[in-house]
Amino acid sequence: MTFFRFCLLLIFVLLSSCVSSKDNSTFRSISDSFKAMNNDKSINFEALVEAKAIAVEFYTLFKAQGLTPKGLDRIAAKINPDNIGALKKAFKEINVRLSGENVGNTNKIPVVNIPKSYGQPSFSELKNELKHLMSDYNFNNKITVPANFEFNGTSIPEIAQEWLGNPFDKQLEVPGLVHDYLYSTKSKKLHYSKDTADLAFYQLLKRNKVPESKAMVMYMGVVIGGHFFYMKD
Repeated sequence: MTFFRFCLLLIFVLLSSCVSSKDNSTFRSISDSFKAMNNDKSINFEALVEAKAIAVEFYTLFKAQGLTPKGLDRIAAKINPDNIGALKKAFKEINVRLSGENVGNTNKIPVVNIPKSYGQPSFSELKNELKHLMSDYNFNNKITVPANFEFNGTSIPEIAQEWLGNPFDKQLEVPGLVHDYLYSTKSKKLHYSKDTADLAFYQLLKRNKVPESKAMVMYMGVVIGGHFFYMKD
């Protein structure tokens, strides 16, 4: 092992110890996920260390309700093509741990087919921070969001809206609606996992030309914060 690689490994270990004294299950899941990836030869080790730092920083800000534009800018600036793969793989692993999914059965979980084109849903006027779907929204041949489905937009903390955008922005509307529906017990019979719903959200953001850094930050948010809401309405 080269001295440089040894130093990176030391940094990796130190990052794993960050805020662990809080004995927080979410952080333990993040830490354990990166430890599990440490021997993954398909991931560049330096990218893995950077991804770990990004995940820890995001979670620290998330927990402290400090996802300000300045903080989000700092995180986004660290996201580059070299660590995107490591981040996506890590957050998939984190999702499995947080939601208690059976890793051995993930191949049996259906994936969301994202069509080449899809229409915009028709909503009622905003009332009490909610809109209602005016008619069934046929997203693809399996997913139809029923009329009157309540939608609060893409769940973006108010403090972060200056950076991420309004929850009802057209770019975010379909990603947020499909994600909310797949989190809802109304979609339970479709058997989509939380990981599948979150990944579809990320893919839809990218399809709607949301910049990579913002899409990845929003993806981190639903992975880390979403387990409090998945199938609990």
